[in-house]
Amino acid sequence: MKRFGIIAACVAFCQVLSAQIRTVPAQRLQEQVNPRLCADSAALSFDFKELDTPSGLSEDSDPVCLEFPLRNVSGREISIDRITCSCSCVKVSLSQQVLSPGQEALLSAVYYPKGHPGKFQRRIYIYTSASGQYPAAVLKVNADVAWNTGVEAEYPYVCGGLRLRRKAVEISSRLENIHIRCFNSSPNPMTVTAQTAFVPFPLTFRCKPETLPPGEEGVLIIETDAEPSHSGEFPLILSGTGARPSESKIMIMKNKE
Repeated sequence: MKRFGIIAACVAFCQVLSAQIRTVPAQRLQEQVNPRLCADSAALSFDFKELDTPSGLSEDSDPVCLEFPLRNVSGREISIDRITCSCSCVKVSLSQQVLSPGQEALLSAVYYPKGHPGKFQRRIYIYTSASGQYPAAVLKVNADVAWNTGVEAEYPYVCGGLRLRRKAVEISSRLENIHIRCFNSSPNPMTVTAQTAFVPFPLTFRCKPETLPPGEEGVLIIETDAEPSHSGEFPLILSGTGARPSESKIMIMKNKE
C-alpha cells in the first residue's frame, strides 16, 4: 500500500508540473532560432529594416509615410507574394512586386495615428514565392504617439461609470504592454477587474490606481503574449464598472501573421 501511495503522489506532482509548463509551437520556436527564416532572406537587401515615426506625433496628426527601399541582390528573379502587418494602423504598398536581378523597389508604410496612441512597435512581414510559411524579411515601425486634447475626445467610450479612451486594441505575436486611459465618471470609488476566460492566450490585467476615485483619471494596463497561431477578436470583460458584461468589454484583436 505504501508503494502505491508513493506512485500516486508522483503522478499528482507530474500533473501539477505539466500544468505549469507552457508549450511553444514549433513555428514560433523556428522563428526564434532561425533569423534568416527562408532562402530569399539573403536575396532581398534593405537600406534599413527599422524606422521611427516623426517626433511630436499625436492622434490629431495626419498619417505619415515611412519608406523602405529594397533591391534584389541575387542572380534570379524574386516574386513578393504578400505583405502583412501586425496592426491595421499601418497600410503598406509596394512599387514593384516582381524584381529582376539587381532591380530596386520601394515599400511605403503609411502609419495612421488616430486611435492608436502610445509607444509601441509594429511589424511588417514580407513573404516571397520561396518563403513558404516563414517571412523572407521583417520590417519594424516604432511609433510614439501622444494623446489628443480635450476631455470628451479622450474618453469617448462609456462602460457604466467608467469612460475609456478606446475599447479595442490590436496586438501581435510578441509580448505587449498596452495602456488604456480611463476616467471614473461615477460619484463612487471604482475597483476595476477583468475576466479573461474568453482570451485563449496569456493575459494579465490591472488598473492603476487599483481603486479609482470619483472624477479621477487612471490607466488600464493589459499585458499579452500571443502565439502566431492565435488570430481573431476576443472580448476582455470588465467588472466593477456598474455596467452589464455586454456593455463593459474591451476587444483584443489579433491579426493572422
